[in-house]
Amino acid sequence: MKKLLFTILIILFCLTSFMLISCGDDGVLASEGLEFELNKDNSSYFVKGIGDCKDTELIIPSVYNGLPVTAIGDSAFLDCDELKSITIPDSVTVVGESAFKGCINLDEIYLPDSITEIGRGAFIHCDSLKNIVLPDSLTEIEDYLFSQCKSLTTVQIKEGVTKIGLCAFLNCESLSSVNVPKSVTHIGSNAFERCVSLEEISLPDGITKIGGSAFKCCYKLKSISIPKSLGKIENYMFFHCESLSTVEISEGVTTIGVCAFSNCKSLLSVNIPNGVTRIERYAFTECDKLKRVIIPISVTEIGDNAFSKSPSLKVYCEAENKPDGWSDTWRYSNVTAVWGYKGKK
Repeated sequence: MKKLLFTILIILFCLTSFMLISCGDDGVLASEGLEFELNKDNSSYFVKGIGDCKDTELIIPSVYNGLPVTAIGDSAFLDCDELKSITIPDSVTVVGESAFKGCINLDEIYLPDSITEIGRGAFIHCDSLKNIVLPDSLTEIEDYLFSQCKSLTTVQIKEGVTKIGLCAFLNCESLSSVNVPKSVTHIGSNAFERCVSLEEISLPDGITKIGGSAFKCCYKLKSISIPKSLGKIENYMFFHCESLSTVEISEGVTTIGVCAFSNCKSLLSVNIPNGVTRIERYAFTECDKLKRVIIPISVTEIGDNAFSKSPSLKVYCEAENKPDGWSDTWRYSNVTAVWGYKGKK
């Protein structure tokens, strides 16, 4: 009997020892071998790197050496191409720049609502990542954050985000739709460039800045409504959106930039509202199916070839004759102009 009891105690001791080794200080089963470093406050740790860890399903502990783990450092898991999933604890508030860049087999990651900052390019080239739910507390989507995530199909952006950065979703070629919350006021240049599967995106009222080429080469985008809060349609914003057939431009827009709708080969008509004063060069060039455009009296400047290579196009101008600010080559000779138009828009 004593021998049996001794054996049971030995087994329990071994199991307890294994659990202590395999779990973080908070008692949660955690990955072993990760490299940690003290933060400058000497009261918390950040994950510095993969260290000797061999896990493909990574679990980061919330506590290390009796102190909280509050951050994942810059480039901590750079090019860790064996990683398949990562669980981040609620103690973490910051994910550093390029933290998971090049994790080409990462297809699942949990981002807790405690995270308030995710650094530039944190998920660049995570080729297998299919969907992402961003934390409630995040206010900015940094530059290049999900650039070249080729399998990303859905992303949930929460209310409270105010900015979507430069190239944030560049070359996310499987992304089919995006919800842009009402809190967003700024979308950076090239933010959704070459999202070739993107069919719809709604731009909220209140957005004041969308950078150049933001939706360039979004081949499947079918329609867009430009809110009145946006003053300028920037250069190349919808360049080569070859399925774009419907564009609604709200009053409040004053400028249509260089090549803004160039090569939109499915575009049928455009209603340019009163208040637009400037249409820059090549704005509507090579819009093969464009048949009708009305230019209001408010337009005082039109650049070279703004309306060109659109063989079926007829432009109705409210001006009685060409204003001085319109380029002599504002249209090709095969584009018909009707002056003094007084009809309905």
